[in-house]
Amino acid sequence: MGSTGETFAPSFVRKPQLRQEDEGNRLIFECKLSGNPKPEVFWFREDARIQEDDRTYIRVTEEAKNTFAVILELNDVVETDAGLYKVKAKNTFGEVSASINLNFSPVDAPPQPQVDGTAPTFSKKPTIRQEEDGRVLVFHCGIVADPTPAITWYHNGVKVQDTAKYQVVTKQENQYTFDSSLIMRDVTVEDAGKYKVTARNDLGESNATISLNFDSDEATIPTGGVKPTFTERPVIRQSDEGNKIIFQCRLAGEPTPTLTWYHGEKVLEESARIKMTMKQDKKSMYLCCLEISNVEAADAGQYRAVAKNASGESQATINLTFEDTGAVGKPKIPDGIAPRFPHKPSIRQEGENLVMECQLEANPLPEITWYRADQRVEETNRMRYECKKHSKNKYLLTLTIKEPSMADAGLYRCNAFNAFGDSNANIDLNFETGDEGVAAPAAAAAPEKVEEAPKPKGDGFPPTFTEKPRIVPNETGTLVTMKFKVRAKPKAEMQWFKGTQKIKVGNKFNVKYVDCGNDEWEIMLEISRPCADDGGDYKCMMKNEFGQLQAKLNLNIEAEPAAPTPSGAAPTFVEKPKIVTKEEGKLIMLIVKYRAEAKCETIWSYMETRVV
Repeated sequence: MGSTGETFAPSFVRKPQLRQEDEGNRLIFECKLSGNPKPEVFWFREDARIQEDDRTYIRVTEEAKNTFAVILELNDVVETDAGLYKVKAKNTFGEVSASINLNFSPVDAPPQPQVDGTAPTFSKKPTIRQEEDGRVLVFHCGIVADPTPAITWYHNGVKVQDTAKYQVVTKQENQYTFDSSLIMRDVTVEDAGKYKVTARNDLGESNATISLNFDSDEATIPTGGVKPTFTERPVIRQSDEGNKIIFQCRLAGEPTPTLTWYHGEKVLEESARIKMTMKQDKKSMYLCCLEISNVEAADAGQYRAVAKNASGESQATINLTFEDTGAVGKPKIPDGIAPRFPHKPSIRQEGENLVMECQLEANPLPEITWYRADQRVEETNRMRYECKKHSKNKYLLTLTIKEPSMADAGLYRCNAFNAFGDSNANIDLNFETGDEGVAAPAAAAAPEKVEEAPKPKGDGFPPTFTEKPRIVPNETGTLVTMKFKVRAKPKAEMQWFKGTQKIKVGNKFNVKYVDCGNDEWEIMLEISRPCADDGGDYKCMMKNEFGQLQAKLNLNIEAEPAAPTPSGAAPTFVEKPKIVTKEEGKLIMLIVKYRAEAKCETIWSYMETRVV
């Protein structure tokens, strides 16, 4: 069984822009986002969150699958509305933000410099791979940005600094693409937790997170003391009768930690209703449970487990919420469990086939997606994946490769996602000889085997941008050209799409692929006689045996092309009209200020009648 839809962090399809309506009395901030699940959107002025009121409206509208138009509308604009505005969008896979400045400058002030480029977005969301038999972990992500972003990694909210244990390596692949890795050596259970990577430049900020969890049979225990560490996020379960709630988490620590549970700020004590246990399931590893019987609505809220020993302190939090059943009776928690892989994945052979297998716990059944490196695995005659229910909330996931060869080697990842969370299981398929099917244990191969085995030989390289995508209309508005340049060796295969539909060359569309020399190519899509129906999202997919790349553009056509207008900006009002009285009220002056590149013809009207 496969995924019913790809999930990904929010990114800007079109960065924030500002336009005026109603002769400057109304301002519209607008941008376009993509993301799945649908991102939450927040607007800020300076550092204050903007709330809707009688003059402020916020709208988020789905325009296409996983694509959303975001609008902030300000009415009755005044000078005090000036400032730095920021839009932030986030979902469970990350967040992105961008800023735009609203400035009411005097007419004779120099124009504010505009920064052109692209706010950071994640072309490859963070992944984890193991090296040197699990002693080294590499967190990796890909970022597209212009200008160059500042990239920072965090572990449980603390900035990661370069030390003997941690190393942050960021490489610029080309003018707009960056590769960032966090390398962690001598990995132990203390390294479990939440990792976040932040990319920021003058046009915005983007964040993505990934969790490092350990199972009790795979975690390395450091020599000496072990700071208390929660190796998996806490989960909540409810008994079948509905009268008991069980909080469960896994903890590592040496010496044995003390564990204190809190409900809000109140320390919980054992009683007839409340029981606490901490059972050792391996050296320095513990299964911790908090059981509450005869559950009532007042038990809802935040729970916190605090573990301490001589080596340090750690805590984990989880919120207990109840469904609104609309009837008097036992409260019921939302019937859900975040995905969890309780054991290491395995690899086995069945005749001429190779089978990768994972055990999964989750409720409801999550979306399942398989990846090889950063590319999604699609089902073919050779590749097949299945999901079989094993018992209540437990599933067996398999990926079968028919007649595997050396070219199938690489790092495979099984991603499981539902509304309560997501989790990943990594499997490193490494062929040690020319014989088919000799695979290393999961996530155990050295990096050169992971990277080199699936790659073709030779001095080629994947497609990369040398000139970022842009849209160029002709002077008469009868032709729109989408164009960009790439370097690739060998020449990449190329396909244009509008939305999800392949574009076919004909009277409307024409595709050009021009050899510029030195393995550089200019790629163009020409749209003849553009109209409103031609607006929307376009992308170009390029691929050779070394990798692939995609270019995304958005064509916004609000009306038929207008006749050419003189160069320069249209006049805009920088102040609302004001009334000034003079000569003891005998003279009334109406004054307004506007900005323009040259003096404009000015017309005053009263009740639709021109004043002369």
